[in-house]
Amino acid sequence: MSTPTPGRVVVVGAGMVAHRFVSQMIARSPEGEWRVSVVGDEDRAPYDRVHLSEFFGGRSADDLTMDPTVWEDPRTELVTGDAVAAVDREAQTVTTRSGRVLAYDHLVLATGSWAWTPRTEGTDLPGVFSYRTMADVQALREYVELRTERLGRTLHGVVVGGGVLGLEAAAALQGLGTSATVVEFADRLMSVQLDDA
Repeated sequence: MSTPTPGRVVVVGAGMVAHRFVSQMIARSPEGEWRVSVVGDEDRAPYDRVHLSEFFGGRSADDLTMDPTVWEDPRTELVTGDAVAAVDREAQTVTTRSGRVLAYDHLVLATGSWAWTPRTEGTDLPGVFSYRTMADVQALREYVELRTERLGRTLHGVVVGGGVLGLEAAAALQGLGTSATVVEFADRLMSVQLDDA
C-alpha cells in the first residue's frame, strides 16, 4: 500500500513556521511527489524573528536569514513581497495581491502574530514604530541615527509594552545610544511570563 502524498500545498506566510514546515516536508518525504508554495508579504526569505534584536548587536539581515537550502529543492517555491489577498476554499485557490492564483490540495495558514498598536491618535506620526519585522528594526535604526545627527543630542524613546519584545525594543534603543522609558499597563514587567513572586 502506498503512502498518500500531500499534493499541492500552499503556505500563507513566509516566516519561521513556514520555513520549519517546508524543512520537515523535505526531511520526512525526500522522494515525495508534492509541491509547496510559500507566500509572504515581506520582500525577503524567512528569517529568525526571535533573535531580531541581535540586528542591533551587529548581525545583518542576511545573518538572520534561515537556511536557504530548503528553497533549492525543486518541489519548493518561495514567493516574497506578494501577500495573499483572498482564499477561495471552494475552488481551493489563493490569490495574491498581484493577482497570481495558486491552486492547492492543502492550505496552511502560518501568518504569525501582528504587532498590537494602541488605538490612539498619533500612532501614524514619524518616529512611531512597531517592533516585529526586519523592516521595522531597519527603519528604527535609520530614524534614530538620522534624528540624533539632525538634533545633535541624545534622543529619548518610549516603548509601549513591557513584555519580552517591549524590553528588547528598549534594549535596542539603548544600544543605539538612546534612553528609553517602558510603559506597561500591568503592575510589573513581563506580566505574561512571570508571576507575582
